[in-house]
Amino acid sequence: MDAVELIREQLTQCERVGVELLCCPEAILGGLAHESDGQSPHDVAVSVKELRRLLAPLTSSPVATVVGFTEHADDGQLYSSAAFLADGAVQAIYRKVYPGYRTVIRAGTQLSVFTFRGAVMGIMICNDLWYVEPARILASKGAAVILVPTNSGHLRNALLDNRFRNRSETLPVARAVDNTVSVVVADIAGEQQGRAALGSSRIIDPDGALLCAANPREVGLIAATIDTHSRPFDRRGWDGHTNAAVHRQYTSLVIR
Repeated sequence: MDAVELIREQLTQCERVGVELLCCPEAILGGLAHESDGQSPHDVAVSVKELRRLLAPLTSSPVATVVGFTEHADDGQLYSSAAFLADGAVQAIYRKVYPGYRTVIRAGTQLSVFTFRGAVMGIMICNDLWYVEPARILASKGAAVILVPTNSGHLRNALLDNRFRNRSETLPVARAVDNTVSVVVADIAGEQQGRAALGSSRIIDPDGALLCAANPREVGLIAATIDTHSRPFDRRGWDGHTNAAVHRQYTSLVIR
């Protein structure tokens, strides 16, 4: 409920400054269980029914919200999921399609888009950003904005921190430019139990320009006005098939 109260405070601030959509980090509800430390995602997972009850205090806000949580599905499987809350109800649930290695979290299979205030949007979660396919699929379905709840609070190695920090800054740009979409990343910040988060919250425009970025060491809210309408189709990058030799080599890499 502390997390729900934090979200409520951020929603109040959004209402004050005229923000229409708030994106929260991955697993903001319950936190991310560190399986390498013996923690179990089962202990922080909730069903969608329980989620609706938890989010009830937020439903009166006119601001839509993307809330990350660990989902306990009806079949007993666990997913890293994000709920889209708008107009007083949970409108959609997205399940992370690339949860990573050595985890009990299952991979989702659906990459769907939804419309909010006339804008077509899609959701990816954290590790999904490392892959070219999810963003390309969402863009092909008309998404002009991709929201990316993220949780980077699992790093202990300084060398890995630097590597992932660089990727946290460049991967959103790559996905935005590849697909001519706005990318909104919401990460956690600070340190906990010897683990440092990257605090990589940022908003990127369809040309790859950084509109704003958070202070990586403190909780805060960043906001920007983004282009919510798909740009005219630019075939460059989508027309690799025009060079058959290159296209065959590429498909041979991805079709096994």
